[in-house]
Amino acid sequence: MEHIIEIQNLLTNYFLCSAHRLNFIASFISALIQVKTVNWSDIAPVLSPFATKESNYRRIQRFFEFFSFEESAVARFVLEQFPEKDDYIICLDRTNWKFAAFNINILVFALAYQGLAFPLLWNLLPKQGNSNQDERISLMKKLLFRIPASKIKALLADREFIGKDWFEFLVGQKIPFHIRIRQNMLAELNDKSVNVFLLFANLAVGESRTLHNRYLICGQMLWITGMRLENGELLIIVTNANPKESLYLYAQRWEIEMLFKALKTAGFNLEDTHIKDLDKIDTLMSLLTIALVWAHKVGERLQNEVKPIRKKKHGYRAQSVFRYGLDYLIGIFSFIHLKLEQFIWCLEVLWCLVDPKRKSKPFLSHIDCCLI
Repeated sequence: MEHIIEIQNLLTNYFLCSAHRLNFIASFISALIQVKTVNWSDIAPVLSPFATKESNYRRIQRFFEFFSFEESAVARFVLEQFPEKDDYIICLDRTNWKFAAFNINILVFALAYQGLAFPLLWNLLPKQGNSNQDERISLMKKLLFRIPASKIKALLADREFIGKDWFEFLVGQKIPFHIRIRQNMLAELNDKSVNVFLLFANLAVGESRTLHNRYLICGQMLWITGMRLENGELLIIVTNANPKESLYLYAQRWEIEMLFKALKTAGFNLEDTHIKDLDKIDTLMSLLTIALVWAHKVGERLQNEVKPIRKKKHGYRAQSVFRYGLDYLIGIFSFIHLKLEQFIWCLEVLWCLVDPKRKSKPFLSHIDCCLI
């Protein structure tokens, strides 16, 4: 179990908790990657080879019953894994599903990065349907403690994330946003209201237009850009920033959809969870985020240093960077004692920003003897 100890040692740089808790986190992430599901019954058999499935299952139950991550710890972990910059793209969306009659509804702020968004903060909504403006504002205030508004290039969100108080807050905090609105909304100019659909009704498929004047929408003077999609629907985006960038930036909102896909069917099958307690789901999201970041960073290193992902005839990659890394990690954990050097190589991607000036590998203490 040397590899578990090494993951544990690395995690001490990011999370303040006991060695016992860190050992469990390392074991759970290892098992999660191997089985690709959050279902405890599937994780328990591979959590530890030194205990029975029943004992491992009880260990999982105890962890989720008594432990929760410090709220901003995961956001700090994510931000430290990617280059610090002054133009972060933040996506806002929610994912929801039902387990029997129980609704699971998660509101997420995520960092867009090279085709995938990474969770920074989230809120488990104790209800069906969309978040309200107060819930968004509260979560955004917490995010601003981690990323100042001056470093946010754009906040991207879909049609359900609109509202007078919400827009007033974003404008007041000087947060640039590009948010899609419903085509039946009213916009006001010179005390005259018009349905925004009429402003772009004559656009042909693929054609776009940015209006020359700002319109009053949800109490704020905003620029409006419209585009006719292939299905004939109008994509209408409002912004308090540069409207010429709206379509380009808004396209990156798709990265949070890729996040939800990675958390669910394309990765860790989050919908397999039978957990109904919101606090426990919150803890599970933290564990998933750590595994998600690691898999993507491994895939990124493979892409850049080993072998680029094959492209299909239509020009798109045969698989995502995240899936490339996840599959590689699965192969390593399946034969860990034969692939310790590859494991070390994968662990390096999470260590590099802890102490980038350190030239020697800091996590070989338990593995050197196995390689000799």
